[in-house]
Amino acid sequence: MQAEDLEGVWGLNKEVFVVGGQKIFRRTSGGAWGVVVSAAEGFSTIGGLTNYGIIAAGDGIIYRFNNGAWGKVTISTSIEISSVWGDFTSNYVYLVGGDFFRAFNPKTATFPFSSSYKVPKAPDFSGIWGASGFAYMVTDDTPGVVYKRNLSTGVTSHFQNFKAPLNGVWGDGVGNLWVVGDAGIWHYDGKNWIKKYTVSSGSDINAVYGFGAKDVWAVGKGGKIYRCQ
Repeated sequence: MQAEDLEGVWGLNKEVFVVGGQKIFRRTSGGAWGVVVSAAEGFSTIGGLTNYGIIAAGDGIIYRFNNGAWGKVTISTSIEISSVWGDFTSNYVYLVGGDFFRAFNPKTATFPFSSSYKVPKAPDFSGIWGASGFAYMVTDDTPGVVYKRNLSTGVTSHFQNFKAPLNGVWGDGVGNLWVVGDAGIWHYDGKNWIKKYTVSSGSDINAVYGFGAKDVWAVGKGGKIYRCQ
């Protein structure tokens, strides 16, 4: 990889996708890295459903992988996007940024609802992941906060506070969550939060994704890639 800050990571069928600056990188199952998109705008996140619903995004920008190729989706430049998560139940990709939560249909490249949901009194969202009808969202304020949203009722509640800002969240079930931020990597086992890795000041970890509980990837400043096995 390169020294450029890496902002997002996601995987599909043992292939790893990473975004940083104006590029989308792909690591094949054989271990080779390559650039698949070079854009004029900067990316902050990547995620999705399957090989038709991969979304790389940033403020005012969405690129979608569809029919074997990446293409740009026209959206309002005022839309903040910090993180995306693909929900296999609804087949929507949920996007967060600022204090907003919105759904995106990757098949039609449209927003299915006329308006977005604004979370009352919430700081800026920096990450999202979900399972079993719930979405977990983290904030990059101090303290960093994990929120839990019921996707059926729309109720959003406080889940956990952290001293440091949080930048990403991923899980392998509601009892196995990982969060990353400016101070390191934490794991939730369904009862307790345990710090798994500490980084020095300025070495922020920006995103996390896994292929299972024992194969978790995180990326951050300076092009660093972390793997927990």
